[in-house]
Amino acid sequence: MIAKVARAESEALADTAAQLNPDRLGMVVEAVAGARKVAVYGVGALRAGWRPTWRRS
Repeated sequence: MIAKVARAESEALADTAAQLNPDRLGMVVEAVAGARKVAVYGVGALRAGWRPTWRRS
């Protein structure tokens, strides 16, 4: 099962990399690096008990 999940993740990363345009990616990196504030949002499932590393409890 671990190998199956790892293979699927690897294929997803390869598919994403194949679609990236290096020039446009460079423009995005410059824009993010120069921004006063960057908000990042995501969608997905987290395992129970996960805690963000920036929150100390």
